[in-house]
Amino acid sequence: MVSRERVVKVLKAVELYGRQHPYMWNVSWENGSLLKTLVLAKGAERVLEVGTSDGFSTIWLAWAASIVGGRVITVEMDAERVAMASRNLAEADLADYVEQVIGNAKIKLPGLQGEFDFVFLDAAKSEYLSYFDAVRGKLARGALVVADDAITERESMLGYLNAVENDPELESALISIDDGIEITYVR
Repeated sequence: MVSRERVVKVLKAVELYGRQHPYMWNVSWENGSLLKTLVLAKGAERVLEVGTSDGFSTIWLAWAASIVGGRVITVEMDAERVAMASRNLAEADLADYVEQVIGNAKIKLPGLQGEFDFVFLDAAKSEYLSYFDAVRGKLARGALVVADDAITERESMLGYLNAVENDPELESALISIDDGIEITYVR
């Protein structure tokens, strides 16, 4: 059983580091908590994250995965960030719940096997549609896809937002929390 106190301690340290180094592009505490809650509510056993950074959101996702008996696959192209996330996950005692994939998501995503119950997009905003297209056929029925920065980076994400908001096989909603998130349900 993962220690809540340990995870929260690591999250606070990573959050502080992220504030001091804004190029880490971490989600807010509220968004992290929402991600955890959504994974728990969904009972998502196969979670995919695109954009690991220093592992702040990965910790939230892995924490939920540890509770539901799931696993997170996270894709990040920056090897230094992968190493940092790896250390943070180990410190939170969550490394066993995460598989880190190093490389460009557009190249790596098509090769991932199996279906996903939950996908979190938080990488190059202009590439969200490419990421989504790469995993569309790997989304389990009833899967959730959460896209970060849907308000502050709306212009960069227009292709993606138009696609998910106008697809009859999807149900999508914009949530005005922090920088905005688009939550999409796969019917």
